[in-house]
Amino acid sequence: MFVRQRYGNALSYPLFTRKTYVMEMSEEWIYFFWNTRNFNHKNLCTVDAQSIEILQYGIRNRASGPDFIHAAVRLDELSWHGNIEMHVLTSDWHKHGHQKDEAYDNVILHVVWKHDWDPTGGRVPILELCDLVDNNLLARCAKITSTPAWLPCQSLLNGEAFSRFALWKDSLVTARLDRRWDEFEKSTTETDLDWDGRMYKLLCMYLMGRENKACGEQLTMRLPLALIERNRHQPLAVLSMVLGVSDCLEDVPDPDFRIYLQGEFRFYEQKYGLTTMKRAAWRRFGMRAAGMPVRRLSQLAALLSARSRFQSEVTNSRSAAQLYKILEVALPEDKRWQKLLPASTLFTNDTREMIVLNVFLPLWFSYANAQNPMAKDQLIFDIIQTLPPEKTRFVPNLPNWALK
Repeated sequence: MFVRQRYGNALSYPLFTRKTYVMEMSEEWIYFFWNTRNFNHKNLCTVDAQSIEILQYGIRNRASGPDFIHAAVRLDELSWHGNIEMHVLTSDWHKHGHQKDEAYDNVILHVVWKHDWDPTGGRVPILELCDLVDNNLLARCAKITSTPAWLPCQSLLNGEAFSRFALWKDSLVTARLDRRWDEFEKSTTETDLDWDGRMYKLLCMYLMGRENKACGEQLTMRLPLALIERNRHQPLAVLSMVLGVSDCLEDVPDPDFRIYLQGEFRFYEQKYGLTTMKRAAWRRFGMRAAGMPVRRLSQLAALLSARSRFQSEVTNSRSAAQLYKILEVALPEDKRWQKLLPASTLFTNDTREMIVLNVFLPLWFSYANAQNPMAKDQLIFDIIQTLPPEKTRFVPNLPNWALK
């Protein structure tokens, strides 16, 4: 059962009652149930009684647009690939104005907690979750929601818990490295890449940011590493190809520099038979200036024109400092290029840490396992121990509980 409370002219999120508790549902909880598969996903049906199978749950999108991207479902034996949007109530689609936004034209499934009425008129299939989530799990969620503590499980953190966590950390690190590499293997369609080719693809995917990760992969498929290596002696040629293939040359603010790069790209486009991506594929809305595609791509081109092969340097490193040193690349000599970069240095400390943690170490871990599946390179774990803590809203408070 659910009850909607009215405040003035607006409806709040519903209060859902189950037996002995009341829980205020939110989209964040729906994301959690979906991401963790904490619902009965067998023999699913839409609210219109269509048989539905989730083939790919998608990737959480924290920028503007649908909540999960790159998803796939099978509806009555027909497969659909696209995005998934989630709401507490089906009518929230209209409340949020999605019917006026082209970004939602590719939504293949509308996941809601409770179905009331369909603003799309049946165009988008609807999956209702409220009867698919276990009652005991909902009771725990309700308890977490109602606790006044900064961290709901804070009362469980004691000396014994910290001792168990110390033993658990290596397993968590292994799981994280495995997960990062599995995500990469599942996302790429190329099976003949050497280790430097894999490094190139990983670097492009993560340097483009979460919102444009898929575009980073597309770039590597249209602009092979071999072409970059062949033209490294001409840095502006590399920049023109990276921006041109990405269809981001129009974003270069200096008109003279833009015209020059467009001319360079036309030459290399014809010479190598390059094809361009769709400009609309890049996500720009709601992003900070430093995260805009043209700036990230200019950053990538500067790195690749200085050095394009990293695998041997990474796997031969013996400390975090040596891994960071790989990314110590001088700024491009061209002042116009420098103005395209997101910062006064090629990489900020945060960006270097992101690349080391999400690109260098997962590839090193996978490479070591490929050489000797029975051995774990302890040096990788030792290096991870020396890395600074991740910057999240939780980490600053953890030292208060002596959690190292």
